[in-house]
Amino acid sequence: MNHFTTIVACALGLAVSSAGALCAEESPRPTAEQLEFFEKRVRPVLVESCFGCHGEKKQEGGLRLDSRAGALKGGDSGAVVLAGKPDESDLIAAINYDGALKMPPKQKLGADAIAALTEWVKLGLPWPESIGADRARHSSTQQHHWAYRPVEPVATPPVRDKQWPQTD
Repeated sequence: MNHFTTIVACALGLAVSSAGALCAEESPRPTAEQLEFFEKRVRPVLVESCFGCHGEKKQEGGLRLDSRAGALKGGDSGAVVLAGKPDESDLIAAINYDGALKMPPKQKLGADAIAALTEWVKLGLPWPESIGADRARHSSTQQHHWAYRPVEPVATPPVRDKQWPQTD
């Protein structure tokens, strides 16, 4: 093998091993039951108790919890959840008030909320990626912004110069 062939072979080997590592980090597609669990039990807890400090507008400690990618990325101090490993996830320790970090800081979550988040991490953080943060971000906007309202007929305005308009 000449020098050029060796370099190409090494580059291809690196690309293949990197692609394998990337694929290994992806989670299997969530089941319908997991997505329903997320929407009914997990998302409400995240919206009510987490997004205020760890959402689109504010990221305390550099942490965003309004998407699966944000949760896996973690914050300034590193990863806060390990998919499938609630016992090793700092987020679960924080919501249980185990250790120095206690979240949310003002009042501990209820037992049902803690159980839901723990089960969510155990399941591997299933999240409907197609709507992910966009759904949470736009849920209140969709109720008020004109662009998200259905089209409704509007009465034509009165016209002073009847020669000017060509149609209704």
